[in-house]
This record gives sequence, C-alpha cells and structure tokens, in this order.
Amino acid sequence: SASLAETQETLRSLLQRLEVLGGIFDCEGLKLQVERLTNQTLAEGFWDDTERAQALLRERSTAEQTLESLESLDRNLHDFLDLLS
Repeated sequence: SASLAETQETLRSLLQRLEVLGGIFDCEGLKLQVERLTNQTLAEGFWDDTERAQALLRERSTAEQTLESLESLDRNLHDFLDLLS
C-alpha cells in the first residue's frame, strides 16, 4: 500500500495536472462566458427566437458544467491533501 508521503505526492501531482487543465479550459474565460450568456438570457425579447434561445442556454449549460467540474475537482483534491497534512 502507498505511504502517506506517496499519497500526498500523488495528490500534488494531480493538482499540478489540474492547473494545466484549468489553463487549457480557461476557467476565467468560462466564468466570463457564463456571465455574458446569462446576461443575454435576461435581454428583452430573448425568447422571440426560441431556437437561438435554446442554443444559447445549451451553450451556457455546457460552460457551467465544465467550470463546476473543474472547480469541484480542485476543491476536492485540496481538501483531501489538507486532510493528509
């Protein structure tokens, strides 16, 4: 079985990989995208073109899910590493 030090090192390695993924997925850009898309949903006449509205909502949902997954993984890895420290 892995020692505590090995487990901590594995978690640190995973956090580094997650940081790289965060850069690839551009978390800050995703946050801005979600905000921009949300603002568009609040615009008057948003539902006038239902196909466009639904496409925009799907795009926002995808961005939100990606962002939430990355943030959750980051939070969980940090929490686990803190528990082992």
